[in-house]
Amino acid sequence: MTSTLISKGADRTVSAYDLTLVPTPAGTRTWFPVPHATVAAETRRALVQAGYVIRSERWTLAKHDQRLFGVLDLAVPLARWDTPGGGATVSLGIRSSFDKRLPLGIVAGSRVLVCSNLAFAGEISYKRKHTRQGLDDFRQQVESAIVRLPQYQAMESARFESWMSHELSTVQRDALILALIDSGVIGMRSVRAVLDELKKPTYDDFGDRITVWSTFNLITTALRNRAEERALEHSLQTSRLVEAMDTVIEPTVRVRSADILLPLPRLALGAE
Repeated sequence: MTSTLISKGADRTVSAYDLTLVPTPAGTRTWFPVPHATVAAETRRALVQAGYVIRSERWTLAKHDQRLFGVLDLAVPLARWDTPGGGATVSLGIRSSFDKRLPLGIVAGSRVLVCSNLAFAGEISYKRKHTRQGLDDFRQQVESAIVRLPQYQAMESARFESWMSHELSTVQRDALILALIDSGVIGMRSVRAVLDELKKPTYDDFGDRITVWSTFNLITTALRNRAEERALEHSLQTSRLVEAMDTVIEPTVRVRSADILLPLPRLALGAE
């Protein structure tokens, strides 16, 4: 799982250097805009100072350069990249504006979503207005988010490790996929892709061992074209998928149409 930065229409993707070329408007008695380049630099400084390595960063400017959106992916593995299906990492999302429409904001997590249509989501979130203390508050936001990262990393790593160790029978795996379709987590337009991936997996890294992790990767592989075509919907769908996978560690899974809790074996598509 990675971060998602979505731009629209006249938005433009820029480098960190390009941000230094964007003029900052004059402030007022109550409004003190923080330069886009400063927002990026302060985020980068706080991460490096805390000992994190930035694997990549992406920046987008919107509304005639009045709005800034960015994502920084960190070299912080939550699930081992040498395991079948790859892994997941921590990311930080940033947004700010000169048009007084958006507060300075930061989100962090493994499912960070930053979009110029104002979608802004992550497991850790802070927002502050451009006030006299705006920059200082933003620094504190970044530092507060960073302080919480080790705890978040431990929690998410434990989640993915449990997915890797939790084995499923063929009946349970098929029942889980059926429940995800029934609940709408897997949309009807994606059913064929998931079934095709089930019959003929793109990757054979897992062999005959079926786990919650391998099932999650099977589904996300089938949905990868959607990530390119409908990035926003795919990001939200991935979050719902993660929540659904967590329920598998419990003995039951919810089926919306029946509005009851059924044990997984009773949802079997066929004999093993």
